[in-house]
Amino acid sequence: MIRKCYRTRIGRAMMMVFLALIVPLVVLGVFMATTSASTIRSEIVQNYNNLLHMSSNQFTERLMDARQLAISLTVDDDLNSFCISSDSRRDLFRYWLFQDRLRSYASQRMMENRISVWLPRQGWVISTHDSIYRVGESERPALTSADALERAVWGVHPSVADPEKTCLSLSVGYVHEQQSNAIFFIEITPGEICEALAPLDDSDGIAGVFLAGRDGALYMEDSSGLDQRALAETLALSPEAEDFNHIQTGYRQGERRYTVLTESLPGTECAIGILLDDGVISWPNRSILDWSLAEIFVFVAVAVAYMYIAYRQIVRPIDGVRQAMQRVGRGDFSGCAVSDSRNEIGDIEAALNQMTARLQTLIQQKYIDEMNLAQTQLKFLRAQINPHFLYNCLFTLYTFIKNEDLDNAADLAVYLGQYYQINTRADSGDVALYQELEHVRLLVKIQSMRFSGRLRYDEEIDEPLRMLRIPSLTLLTVAENFLTHGIKNLRGTAELRITARREDGWILLRVADTGTGVEPEQLEQMRSALDAAQADGANIRGLQNVLLRFRMLFGPETAITVAANEPQGLIVEIHIPDKGETENV
Repeated sequence: MIRKCYRTRIGRAMMMVFLALIVPLVVLGVFMATTSASTIRSEIVQNYNNLLHMSSNQFTERLMDARQLAISLTVDDDLNSFCISSDSRRDLFRYWLFQDRLRSYASQRMMENRISVWLPRQGWVISTHDSIYRVGESERPALTSADALERAVWGVHPSVADPEKTCLSLSVGYVHEQQSNAIFFIEITPGEICEALAPLDDSDGIAGVFLAGRDGALYMEDSSGLDQRALAETLALSPEAEDFNHIQTGYRQGERRYTVLTESLPGTECAIGILLDDGVISWPNRSILDWSLAEIFVFVAVAVAYMYIAYRQIVRPIDGVRQAMQRVGRGDFSGCAVSDSRNEIGDIEAALNQMTARLQTLIQQKYIDEMNLAQTQLKFLRAQINPHFLYNCLFTLYTFIKNEDLDNAADLAVYLGQYYQINTRADSGDVALYQELEHVRLLVKIQSMRFSGRLRYDEEIDEPLRMLRIPSLTLLTVAENFLTHGIKNLRGTAELRITARREDGWILLRVADTGTGVEPEQLEQMRSALDAAQADGANIRGLQNVLLRFRMLFGPETAITVAANEPQGLIVEIHIPDKGETENV
C-alpha cells in the first residue's frame, strides 16, 4: 500500500502531511513523557528528602533532650555532694537512691537511652542500666579524661559498659585531670536507634532506614536483608567526610536497585539515611511512560487507519482513473477504472467507464466503416484501371487478327493471358515491386508489338527495394499513359525507364519516358489535379487514382510529382516516406 501510495503525487502529498504531523507529535509525546517522568521522579525523591529532613529534626530533638537532661543534672545537690566527698566517706545507699532517681528521669525522655555518671575523683560509675561499680573492678577498663573529650559531640563510640561494642554516645561535663565534678555519658544502643527510626521505615517505597557515623559504622534493622558492609562502602563513610547532608547515590544489590538519601543530624557526627526501592518510586514513571506509549500507539494506529482509508477511497481510485486515462490516450479502450468507491470519485469512474465503452464502440464502428469505404474505393479504382487496359489490348488483338498476323496475335494472346493470370493473384490490393515490374514488362511487350519495335525499356532497381509492397497496377498505370499517348504521334524510337532507390529518408519510384510529352498548360493542370485529389471525389482518374492508392498504403505524406523530361518526354516521381519497416522492404 505504501509503495502504491508513494507512486502517485497525491499519495506522496498525503504521506508527507502524515509524516509532518506524526513525527513531531511522536517526538513531542516521547519528550513530554520523559520530562514528566523525570519531573515526577524528582518530586517523589524530593518528598522523601522532606520526610527524611523532618525525621532528622525529630531525631535531633530527642538527642538534644537527652543531652539537656544530663546538663540539668550536673547541678544536682546530691551529685555535687558525692563529688566533693572522700572515698572513705562514701555512702552506697545514697548512690543507689541517686541511681533510682536517674532512671526515673531517663525513662521520661522521648527516646530510651542509658546514662552513666562517672565520678573521676571517687572512681565510681552510676549507670541507669548497669550496677554501681568502681572503675577497674569486675574487669572493666578504667575511664580517662580523653574518653570524655572524644565524646563531647554525639557520635559512634565504644560503650562505657562494654568497650567491645559501639553505640551512639555523648559526654557532658567539664573535663580536667584534677577535677572532681561528675561526667555524664549518654548512650543509645543500635537496637534503640533502629526502634527510634522504625516509624520512618513504615512509609511506602522505603526499603530500609539507617544511622551512619563517620567511623563507617552503620546501624539498621537486620531484617532488611541488605548488605550493610557494601552499603557503607557505597556511601564512602569515613572520619574525613565533611558532611553527610543531602547525599543521593545509587545502590544495587542483586537484581534490585535503590536510591540512597542521607541527612546530617545537626550537632552530631552522624547522619540518618533511607533506601528507596527504585521499583516502587519508579512505578509512576513507568505508568506515565506506558500510558504515553499507549497513546502514541493509538495515534499511530488511527493515523495508519486513516491513511489506509484515504488510500482506498481517494488515492487508489484516482490512480485508477489516471491509468485508465493514460490507456485511453494510447488508444487502448479495453481497461476500465474499477473500484468500489461510493462517492464522487466512484461516480467519475463510472462516467469514465461509460465514456470509454462508448468511444470504443464508436471507434470500432468508424474503423469498420473506413475499411468498407477503403475496400469500395479500391475496387472502384481498380475497376477504372482494368477495363481501360483491357480495351486497348482487345483492340490491338483485333488488329492483328484482321491483318492475319497470326503469330503476333498468338503472342499477344499469351502475353495477355499471363498478364491477367498475375493480375488475378494480386487480390489483396498490393503487390511486391518486382511483381508490378513484371506487369510493366508484359505491357511493354504488348505495346512493342503495336508500335513495331519503336519502344525500348530499361529499369534500375535497388535490390532491397524489389520486395517493397506497392498498390497493384499503379506503375502500370503510369507506364500505360506513356505507352498509350506518349508514342502515338512520335517518329523514331521512344524509351521507358523505371528507377527505384532510397534518397534522404524517402523511397523514390521514378518513371521517365522520351515520348511526346505534354504542353506546359496541360502539365500545370495535371499538377493541380494531383493537389486536389480526394478519395471522395466524383471524377477520379489516372494519376489521381495512383496517388490515392499510395496514400492509402503509405500515409498522407506520400506525394507524386510530374515534370518535363529533357529534351522531350515526361517524368513521374512517386515519393514514399522511408520508415525502415520490414513490410516496406
